Amino acid sequence: MRVGALNRVYNFRESLNGGYLWQVARRARTMDSLGIYGQNLLVLQALGLVHYDTSARAGIVYQYRVKPVGEQATSKEGRTTAVSYPQKMRVDYQLRTLRAEPFEQSISLQYLVGRGRPTPAGLAIYRQVYMQTNFEPIGQVAYFRQVKDSVVLSIEDPSVRRQLVYQYVAVPLDMYGNPGIPSDTVRILNLTSNLTPTVYQINATSRIEKNAIELSWQVKNPDKVQVINIYRSQDYDQPTYHFVGSVSASDTTFVDANVKPVEGYWYTLVVNGVYGQAPASPRVHGILKTNPKRIPLPPHGLQASAENHQVKLSWHKADAETRGFAVFRGQTPQDLKQVSPEIPYTPNLNTTDQTEFVDHLPVTAQSTQYYYAVRTINTSYNQSPLSAMTNVIINGQTKLKAPMSVKVKYFDKTALVYWANPNESGVTGYNLYRRESNQREGNQRESNGSWQKLNAQALPVIQNQWEDKTLQTGKVYEYQVELVTGRESDYVRSAPVRLALEAKKPLQPVGLRVMAQPDNTVQLSWSAMPAGAATQYAVYRQQSGGKPEKLAVLPLSQTHFMDKNSAEGLFFYTVVAVSAEEVESEADNWISVTR
Repeated sequence: MRVGALNRVYNFRESLNGGYLWQVARRARTMDSLGIYGQNLLVLQALGLVHYDTSARAGIVYQYRVKPVGEQATSKEGRTTAVSYPQKMRVDYQLRTLRAEPFEQSISLQYLVGRGRPTPAGLAIYRQVYMQTNFEPIGQVAYFRQVKDSVVLSIEDPSVRRQLVYQYVAVPLDMYGNPGIPSDTVRILNLTSNLTPTVYQINATSRIEKNAIELSWQVKNPDKVQVINIYRSQDYDQPTYHFVGSVSASDTTFVDANVKPVEGYWYTLVVNGVYGQAPASPRVHGILKTNPKRIPLPPHGLQASAENHQVKLSWHKADAETRGFAVFRGQTPQDLKQVSPEIPYTPNLNTTDQTEFVDHLPVTAQSTQYYYAVRTINTSYNQSPLSAMTNVIINGQTKLKAPMSVKVKYFDKTALVYWANPNESGVTGYNLYRRESNQREGNQRESNGSWQKLNAQALPVIQNQWEDKTLQTGKVYEYQVELVTGRESDYVRSAPVRLALEAKKPLQPVGLRVMAQPDNTVQLSWSAMPAGAATQYAVYRQQSGGKPEKLAVLPLSQTHFMDKNSAEGLFFYTVVAVSAEEVESEADNWISVTR
């Protein structure tokens, strides 16, 4: 049984047991009896149930009619849906090359279908002799296999020649032979590792005398090497290694002087040979050791200026191998101590070789003199002697007083907090804090809520007011003003100032009518309130000599209520309005009724 001549996806094999399927089909009344085989186009083609239209033209929509013929055929015919060739969109199987391995007599290829993508029905493999021929189909059959949750397609190409460079690309096909989006293009040299030029025995050695890392290696088959490229990265897993240099085939060493001590570097070598570019070599780690004998020069031009208990220092570097600096301070030249972490030197951002540092000092009541000096830290982590000293005098100042005369006013749904400007020097700005409080006048219960900072950035010292528009009626707020200085430990806050926002009561509904009914119920009705005046109604009842009782809470659209209480006696009724803040109006209008 020969089928598949018009379908390039399938190659119908004897393993499909076509004779058995033919017997099953002859005994079956319908094709449904074939089960899963009835979904295979080759089986259906062998049974005469498939037709390939080779005369269809692209861009034209077709519809087909199928009618059975023969002695037992009926006149009933079927119609297909409208179809066009080719398909407007190609399926993306996310096909990529998993492996390409040369064996000289053949080349083995493996492709991986993207996870979660549909499985193609077949592959069309195209091959090119690199820079010599065009891509042409090779007609090899792909073997499918499931690997965990992925589909792998394997192809063996035996029609290759030794020492040639080939390129392959795979085009996935669906069961109708429609092509999907192609895979990536892979380039491979059909040559085993015995003849492929490679580098081995790669070493990275610290050369302190050269202030560099020296790479060394051996070359296999150097006569087939054109150039060796060296790449470097400070992260082993970094996907991109940066190019640092090239050497000829006869070189077996390379000196990398663009490195820093005590920092690790990863190197890999790539051989470019007569057969193309070889895969990258194994990565090797190198580190430049520190030079304990290298003492750096101290900075020069140290200057200091003082303002508001802050000292601004600046200096210039004097050593070419500067890594950073350390600042020292003392009240005498003999008790200098380091007061800064290592201050990094960044030449890319520092074109003038000048570095600055701000030292924040505590507020003192007396004037104090401070001495400063700076050390250089070089790339070998050695420190220089102290630079020439400089000194400044910080004027004395008593500890800042808390802000006084802090007041708050409320108008137009806004709280205005204002205060008097302080007389002390050293104040650089203000912060404003707020919290919700349970305290009211005469109520000594503890405040609840935590203090929340209202301003993101410190207010300028010339600003002595703040508007707070994020308030709710019916709550009590407290405010504090904080003085900002050069040191956060010197910040000081004012005493709290309180603002109580009493909720406004709505007006009571009018037109209340109360009528006792024959069935011993009481009917209430009243005039509707305008929208916005309230949100709800509350109905109250009070028996003579008793306390008011809330009977119901009604929406603003309802203006009547029936009390079905069957008790007898004298009762009083009223209806009040409820605001959005759940504040009720006064209950002044009570109407009595006897049941």
